[in-house]
Amino acid sequence: MLRAKLQVDNAKINLGVSSDSPTLEQAHDIFICVLGYESRCTYVASEIEKSSQPNSTKFAVTFPDRQVFSFEENKAWFDEKKFVYLNFSGYKFRQQVIAQLESGSYKKNKEISIFIDISCMSRLLMAELILALVILSKERKVSVTFLYAPAEFSQPSKGNPLITIAEPVVPDFAGWSVPGLPTYAIFGLGFEYDRAIGSLELLDPARSWALMPVGENPKFEHEIKGANRNLEDFLFENIISEYRLDRPVDLFLRLQSLVSGLAQEAKVVIVPLGPKLFALTSLLVGLVSNSSVAVWRVSGGQADLPVDSEPTGKIIKFHTTFER
Repeated sequence: MLRAKLQVDNAKINLGVSSDSPTLEQAHDIFICVLGYESRCTYVASEIEKSSQPNSTKFAVTFPDRQVFSFEENKAWFDEKKFVYLNFSGYKFRQQVIAQLESGSYKKNKEISIFIDISCMSRLLMAELILALVILSKERKVSVTFLYAPAEFSQPSKGNPLITIAEPVVPDFAGWSVPGLPTYAIFGLGFEYDRAIGSLELLDPARSWALMPVGENPKFEHEIKGANRNLEDFLFENIISEYRLDRPVDLFLRLQSLVSGLAQEAKVVIVPLGPKLFALTSLLVGLVSNSSVAVWRVSGGQADLPVDSEPTGKIIKFHTTFER
C-alpha cells in the first residue's frame, strides 16, 4: 500500500493506493455507478449482482439529458435490482452524496467499503465523488475500489466540435499559480480529433507532455495516433509516452512522479482526455499535490455527440483508501 498525504480544510488526509484489489465477490457497504445511455452501464453492476451482496446499498447516478440508445433498457434493469437514484446536480452533488452515505446503517462504522464503477461517469461527476470521499474520510476510514469496464472498439467520428468548455473540472482542482512561473501541460490522449492540439493552443504552455493508452486493442492505438497526428511537434522532446490501461497503480505512480518534479518549477495543468481511468488517476494525483496542480476538463459541451459503447468483458480495478 502506497500512501500520500493531502491537506483538506486544515485536516491531514492520507490517500492509500494499492495493487491488491478486492474481488467483486467481497462484501462492501456501498456500490455507486451511472444510469446512462451506454450498453456497458450495467455490466459491472451485473457482475457484482452475480455474487449476491444483499447488504450492499446500491446507487445509480442519473443525468437530466441524453437519455438515448440503451437508456430505457438500462433503467429497467436498475429498477428491477432496486437501485436508489441520485440526480446529478453539478457542483452541489457532493453534499447530496455525503447526506445519503451518512444516513445509512453504516454511518457509525469505523470503516466504510465502497465500490465505484467509473465506466460511464463524466469527469465532473468523478471529481465531485472524490471530494465527497475526502470529506467522509475525516470521520472514518473509507476503502474505495474503483472499477472500470473498457469499451469495445467502435469507429470514432473524424469530425470534432469546437471546444466550448475549457476550465478546471471543479474549482477545487483549479490549483494555484505563482506570478512569474511558467505553465506546463500534461495531456492524456484519446479519440477526440485535434482536441489536445486545441487545448494546447488555449493553454499556451511553455512545455507539454502527452500519454497514450496501449495494450487493449491495436485499433484503438491506431485511431488515437491518427486523432493526435500533429501533436508531437508541440511536445517536450517530441515524445508521446505510452501507459498500460490495465495497470492503474503504475499510471498513478508515473503521473505523480512527473507532476511532482514539474511542480517545482511551473504551474502544472493536467488535461485528461481519453479513457475515464486516466481522468480518475489525474484527479487523484491532483488531490495529493496539495493544490499545486490543476486538472481541467475540455469538451465541446452539448455539441459532443453521445456514443454507445459495449463492454469488452474485462473489469479493471484500482483500490484506494482515504483516512485522516
